[in-house]
Amino acid sequence: MNLFDLSGKTAVVTGAASGIGRAIAIGLAQAGANVALCDLNGAALPGVAADIERAGRRALVAPGDVTDEGFLERLMGRTRDEFGSVDIAVTAAGINVRGAAIDFTAADYRRVLEVNLVAVFLTARAAARVMMGGGGGSIITISSIMGHVASANVPAYTSSKGGVSQVTRSLALEWAAHNIRVNALCPGYVRTPFIEPLLHDPERLAFLLDRTPMKRLAEPEELVGPAVFLASDASSYVTGTSLFVDGGWMAW
Repeated sequence: MNLFDLSGKTAVVTGAASGIGRAIAIGLAQAGANVALCDLNGAALPGVAADIERAGRRALVAPGDVTDEGFLERLMGRTRDEFGSVDIAVTAAGINVRGAAIDFTAADYRRVLEVNLVAVFLTARAAARVMMGGGGGSIITISSIMGHVASANVPAYTSSKGGVSQVTRSLALEWAAHNIRVNALCPGYVRTPFIEPLLHDPERLAFLLDRTPMKRLAEPEELVGPAVFLASDASSYVTGTSLFVDGGWMAW
């Protein structure tokens, strides 16, 4: 028996158009799952769907805004109607605004929390409502090492990711009775468009690499194995935890 086999399962992945979300969506399909793809950048989703179909699985393209709770409820219902279930949900949608805290606007702060934290809760809740009628499932939130340590000039981002790690624990406690597991993936620095500004700042990049014991950035595909683990029966007794995928950053 392959504990990591996701055949017959259905996943919903937000933030699926690029970066970590895209890599995880394709990886779940390669492990056997059909995948519903959500992103505000709807134009990029057909390309991801094509990769999933090349892996022999079905894809559902569902562009939309994860801060819209009505959209999320419809997304989960549509996915269940199309594929028969929602077994896995991955909340990979996220944004960042950089700036000194002294000048940070309330509007920017609220927007980051809406996308990175409130929308994670709304996505998880919408998924859980379907999972409760289907025997359970696995919800994987995407937090960050910045949910457990801090960094200057990203006050909203660190706040949001700390919140994600905490709401993950809270939901895991509440939904364990429904056979719904909730865990957080906490990446370190991953080579995606999300960190593009850092790649053009030699001094900052050198600091990050020096601070990382493995002395390199992660590639998005390196999040796939941990995500498949949390989505599959291989982690059947794992809930309420944060899994660090950080090249050793948190070991300091």
